[in-house]
Amino acid sequence: MKNKSSVLIIIAFLLVYFILEGIFGTHGLMVNRELERTLEVRNRERDATALEIQSLQELFERSYEKDVLLDNAITIGKTAKGDTVYYFSSPDTFEPQKVVDTDSDNTKSYKGVASLALMTIAFATVIVIIVLAVILKSIKRRNTDEDEDNQL
Repeated sequence: MKNKSSVLIIIAFLLVYFILEGIFGTHGLMVNRELERTLEVRNRERDATALEIQSLQELFERSYEKDVLLDNAITIGKTAKGDTVYYFSSPDTFEPQKVVDTDSDNTKSYKGVASLALMTIAFATVIVIIVLAVILKSIKRRNTDEDEDNQL
């Protein structure tokens, strides 16, 4: 009987440990979900960067066209002959707002729970199950003994 109990305890411990390791461990389900989210963000960033590179290449290819040169000249304040120039008494000041990057590499992601901690949790769970089983068994024996005493 003692051998059966010890084998059941070991099997219960291993079962609980492997379930916890599969869900919360360093290579578990939670870590894989976090990695999947990170991968999606990085793929979106890569796609946005690729689009930006493509638009910059197109802009570079068109940079020596007459219309683009005129637009750039007007942007930096150059004027053509015959244009009317307007001067404003107080220039409008524009201060760009700082954009906070929420998906930076500085954010901590879920790395998983250490195996030793999972073993401790599994051991504690098995101990609690054993204690509950012993308590339920003693209550059942007590009820059975009381029923036998009542029948006599």
